[in-house]
Amino acid sequence: MPVSRRLFLAGTASAVIVAACGGDSESSTPTSTPDGQDDSGFGVFTFFDPATLIVGSEVRAPIGIGDVDGPLAIADSPPEITVTVTNEDGEVSTSTVAFRSEGLPRGYYPVRFTPPATGFYDLAVAATGVPALNTTIELVDPSTIVIPGAGEMFPVLDTPTVDDERGVNPICTRDPICDLHDRNLPEVLQDGRPSAVIISTPEFCSTAVCGPVLELLLTEAAARPEVSMLHAEVYADPATDLSRVAPIVEAMSLTFEPSVVFIDATGTIVERLDFVFDASELGEAFERLTS
Repeated sequence: MPVSRRLFLAGTASAVIVAACGGDSESSTPTSTPDGQDDSGFGVFTFFDPATLIVGSEVRAPIGIGDVDGPLAIADSPPEITVTVTNEDGEVSTSTVAFRSEGLPRGYYPVRFTPPATGFYDLAVAATGVPALNTTIELVDPSTIVIPGAGEMFPVLDTPTVDDERGVNPICTRDPICDLHDRNLPEVLQDGRPSAVIISTPEFCSTAVCGPVLELLLTEAAARPEVSMLHAEVYADPATDLSRVAPIVEAMSLTFEPSVVFIDATGTIVERLDFVFDASELGEAFERLTS
């Protein structure tokens, strides 16, 4: 990704990148060609930025299968894939990964593995009905990753509420406004309960999932009174300036959306779900948070 401006994922990190809040005249060149495309036209779409993957602990790397027209439709996607991860030292892991799409307009496979070191990793994908596929990712030194992750404190800052916009307008682009803007972030983090903070912009999203994942979180909020929840928009003034992001995006050093962060009662991050996540994976994360 160019470092001269913020870029947000446009649904397929390796396939389509668009500037969602750039401050200069550069532009990414969109392409619908997936990684590792072979003569059959099939390839692997990576729904993540490798710079968010932490070496030495389990990483979550959601991927999809598709062709030059984009990821396969939900109905056409194999129900599961087998993914073998290797690096220069040999096999790291082999796992069977189920297709996820509950509550979303597109599906994905949430591949998880634990990379032992920085460097290049090959993901070999096998599934019924498609040819053998490969994609390669590079994992960087974790000291260069600035996005807060598991074990770190969630940044404490004032966030917009229905009573105080704090320079963010609108505070919610959902129509109607969602119910997760009644309290300021410090209140949420200090009420003695675990919490979940989702950063997404339904109206100005450059992917197909930012609105749907907020709806999924609202469903969870209604069913989990033991968890405090907050929604934060991405842009400070999207109607006039898409180059200016909201303070919480700056504080998190986010270069993508959506992201939901799960935080324990002490304010420590337990885990993040980034880019794409369905109702089932979201529910599993909440179970881990509250167990």
